[in-house]
Amino acid sequence: MNLNLRSVCVRLDQVSFTTNEVKFKYAGEKPATIERDGNLLKATAEAHIFFRTTHSIYWGMKENIDEIATIATFRKIQNLKRFNYSSTTGITTVNLAKAMKEFEDAMNERDILSIFKHLYNTIELAANYDGSNDKDHSLDLKIANLTGESMVDVEKWRKWYNRTKHVDATSAEVASLLQSIGDLPLENTNVRRCANATILARLR
Repeated sequence: MNLNLRSVCVRLDQVSFTTNEVKFKYAGEKPATIERDGNLLKATAEAHIFFRTTHSIYWGMKENIDEIATIATFRKIQNLKRFNYSSTTGITTVNLAKAMKEFEDAMNERDILSIFKHLYNTIELAANYDGSNDKDHSLDLKIANLTGESMVDVEKWRKWYNRTKHVDATSAEVASLLQSIGDLPLENTNVRRCANATILARLR
């Protein structure tokens, strides 16, 4: 389903909607005071109890599932037999299985930078799934032709990915990395679209 969805992510973990949790701690009491008011005696006692409550909030998004496309993708994955490859399995199957594992890791990740890195690994593995070693501009061109994505965007993602793997030597490189991380919450949707398209183009 994730390969056919654009924004919504179907996750493996389970969400439980629990009731509010309230904890309290008894903090002791002060000695009672007794006052006389005419014929009446007034006793005042004071105790302190600290309360703490926590709330868990979950939210989601709605997206329609194309059932026919999803079933077709599922059948292609079945034909791939990605979990049964061996030393005699074709190189395209092995590399596509690696790409799909990276994609699954991205779908189950929470850190935005880790999501991006898994998605870009997906794109690169699927693009070079036949064992080719395209990189830099030639890799950008291959990905753009395969998915219809802009060369400008594909090059930008590659440079971001490379920036995460290398030591920052200048303040400009640090600023560039921080800028890219700041853009990822929105940009990851586009990277995911490219990852979806790359895998679907390779599935037969």
